[in-house]
Amino acid sequence: MPAERAIGISPGYQKLQLTPGETYEGTISVLNPSTDPDSLVGYFVSVTPFSVSGEKYQTDFISFSDANQIVNWITIDEPSGSVQPGELVEVKYRITVPDNALGGGQYCALVARISDSDFESSGYSISSRSQVASLLYATVSGELNYDGTVLENNVPAFVLSSPISTTSRLRNTGNSYADATYVLRISNPLTEEELYSTAASPKVNTIIPGADLLTTNTWEETPALGLFRVTQSISYLDEVSSVTKLVFVCPLWFLAMWFIFIVSCVAWFTSRRRARLLAKKNAKDYLKPDISRK
Repeated sequence: MPAERAIGISPGYQKLQLTPGETYEGTISVLNPSTDPDSLVGYFVSVTPFSVSGEKYQTDFISFSDANQIVNWITIDEPSGSVQPGELVEVKYRITVPDNALGGGQYCALVARISDSDFESSGYSISSRSQVASLLYATVSGELNYDGTVLENNVPAFVLSSPISTTSRLRNTGNSYADATYVLRISNPLTEEELYSTAASPKVNTIIPGADLLTTNTWEETPALGLFRVTQSISYLDEVSSVTKLVFVCPLWFLAMWFIFIVSCVAWFTSRRRARLLAKKNAKDYLKPDISRK
C-alpha cells in the first residue's frame, strides 16, 4: 500500500514588532505527522503575501499590496529539506527592514509545501495536506493609526433549533492589525445559574486593516427546549459592546404540537358555541305558543 504523505507547520501565526533599519531573526517548525516509517517527506518553504477578502475572511496568498512589502524583506536560510515521520525540523528566517519602511501593518505567510521530487522519483506516494502556512502579522513602528468599530453585535431572541449562536461584525479602518476579544455568557433567567461562559478562555480574533470580520459564537450543548439569558460582550480597541437578551429555544415539533393544540381548542370552543346557540334556538321554538286563526 502506498505511503501517505502529510506536512505540518508550527506556530500557526506570529505577531512581530519591527523597527525600520533593523534585522530580526525567527524560526518556524516543519513537521511530519505520519507514523508510517516509509513516509519521508521532502519540503520547500517560501514566502507569499497574505490578505483576506469578504467578511468571512477568505484567505488570499496571491494578491500583493503595500501591506505585503514584508515579502521582499524576508530571506530563508535553508528553504528545502526533508523530515522523517514524527520528526520536527526548524527553519530559520531573517527579516531586514528597510530604513524607509513606512509605519503600519505588514502581512505575509511562510508556506511549507511537499516537494514534488519525492513523488516523481518513487511514483507511489499519496499527498495529503500538501501545503501549510504560518502567518506573520508585523507592525512597523512609525505613524500608527489604530481605528475600527463594532458594526453589529447580534443575539437572537428566538431559536427554532439548538444550538444558540450569536454573531458580530467588526471593521478595521486603521493601518495596523487589532485584536478583538469575545465573551459569551449564558444563564438560567429564573435561578441565575450560569450554564455556559467563555470568560476564562475567550475567543480572540485578529483583524487586519481594510477588513470586515463576521464571527459566530456557539453554545454547542444548548438543550432542545428552554428559555435562557444570553450575553455577548466584545472588546475591540477602545470600544466595549455588550448585548443581553432572553432567548427562547423552541424546536419545530414543539411549535407544531402547540399549533395543533390551539387549533383543536378553537375548533372545540367553536363547535360548543354553535351547539349552545342551536340548543337555545330549538328551545325557543319549542316554547313558542301556537297561534290560531279565525
